Amino acid sequence: MKKIMKKIKIFLAMSLFIIGCMKAAVVHAEESGGIINPSFEIWETSEGLDGWTKSTDTTAQSVKPAWNEAGEQDGNYSLSCWSENDYYVDIYQDVKGLEPGYYYLSAYAQNSGGQKSCSLYAGGSGQSYASTMIPLSEGGVTQGWRLVTVRGIEVGEDGALRVGLRTDAYAGNWMKLDNLKLVREAD
Repeated sequence: MKKIMKKIKIFLAMSLFIIGCMKAAVVHAEESGGIINPSFEIWETSEGLDGWTKSTDTTAQSVKPAWNEAGEQDGNYSLSCWSENDYYVDIYQDVKGLEPGYYYLSAYAQNSGGQKSCSLYAGGSGQSYASTMIPLSEGGVTQGWRLVTVRGIEVGEDGALRVGLRTDAYAGNWMKLDNLKLVREAD
């Protein structure tokens, strides 16, 4: 009887885990302006960075989605960057099929501060990149989600745009990013 009860408990625990993962993976690119996996909830690859690319000069030990029991700004995960050594991160996504025009990019961020630089950026093919520095969080790791917006992003006739996060940080500095959205500005 004990073996059967143990198997039932394992089955129930695994079922709840799978249901939670399925709920988190329902992320639609059209709701985020074409950004795939804007809240880092999709885990089809081992890194959990589906849709995102780390530049070859990224050095952080930990550039990955991080789960938080208390919940992230949107869903259960956010992008987390941290290292016990000085580090550099450039993680980005190339968005295609956009209408030409001007856009703004928004995201929620938490930031320990102290980095040499830490910014959200976006730019189209042949256009200069627009960026906004990510402000210091208030209230520490579990509080202080701040809305960050990059405005004046021009998308040309090719409909292509790169969106990303870039940080040049000292050992122990951290930052988290969640719930990115790309919105076309009214003409």
